[in-house]
Amino acid sequence: MRCRSDPDHVVEPILKYFLTFFNLVVFLMSICCIIGGSWLLYQRDSVQNNKTNVESVFDITTDLGAYLIAIGCIGIIFAIIGCAATIRESIFFLRIYMFILILITVLNLIVGVIFLIYSGKITTAIQTKLEKTYILNYYDDDEIKSLFDLLQGQYSCCGIQNYTDWNSNPYHNCNSTQSALSCLVPVSCCKDYEKNKETLNLFCSREVLKDSSLVSNINTMGCRQAIITLAQYGVKILSSCLVGITIILAITIVLVQYLLILIRKEQALYNAKNRYSTLDNDDEIMDYLN
Repeated sequence: MRCRSDPDHVVEPILKYFLTFFNLVVFLMSICCIIGGSWLLYQRDSVQNNKTNVESVFDITTDLGAYLIAIGCIGIIFAIIGCAATIRESIFFLRIYMFILILITVLNLIVGVIFLIYSGKITTAIQTKLEKTYILNYYDDDEIKSLFDLLQGQYSCCGIQNYTDWNSNPYHNCNSTQSALSCLVPVSCCKDYEKNKETLNLFCSREVLKDSSLVSNINTMGCRQAIITLAQYGVKILSSCLVGITIILAITIVLVQYLLILIRKEQALYNAKNRYSTLDNDDEIMDYLN
């Protein structure tokens, strides 16, 4: 970068420093996205090799991993274009860079609005998925089991609507004659599970699905409200992130536009200076100025 004391140089070096730093941050975040997405895909492959059922939780995980890798690759290309255009003061590439920024900002706003509009339906879909699919596959997928145990233990709840939801699980169903867990609920439904999870009796729920008078040892309230609370919390976090990203992108767009204006001024000054140097006499200079 040229020295700012040069009277013919009107581009602010601090502006280029800021935009370069911004693109470096985007580059590093993109690398993190690729690493995170690759790790998720690796975990999926590892579970598949162990012949674990992955048709539920890992459907989401697989999509997320591929999504993160795609974002990371696009982010790296975006950051390289931004750095090159800023350092070289290329008007053409700066215009491309600004167009990409505007496109990302618009898409960010669209995603945010859609998410806010359909946040209630998303919460309902999560509840339905948990109730109709995840409870059914509780013992077939370690990820599902960990998810439910964490949810039921942390929020002292059992099932989705209430503890009787576990009657739909083939291992807990009272009609199951070959399961030792028949008419029981998972141990994470028992009271004080978080405090005594290592020593708690696996059969602490006794036969609660058969006899409702035996529910004194378990949490009978469903996890529906806890799911709604978590979903609302997630919406707030995502909304805050989207607002923050939009503000940063908007500021960057303004700075890129300002840099373009300064580059055009500098080019005009350079062309005028060269034009003056080619004039042979004062009359030609006066004619040029007129």
